[in-house]
Amino acid sequence: MLEEAKQKAAEAIRQMQAKLSQNANSMRYQITPVRKASKTNQSIVSLINRIRK
Repeated sequence: MLEEAKQKAAEAIRQMQAKLSQNANSMRYQITPVRKASKTNQSIVSLINRIRK
């Protein structure tokens, strides 16, 4: 009885970890374009500042 419960708990934990890693991967893909966009924004801002000087 206890062994069965342990196995079920272990399986549930494994499934949760798999789901979490999938979520982390999809979030990583969503974050990257934002980072790239902020980098381009920074370069545009620095260009404008150079022109102003």
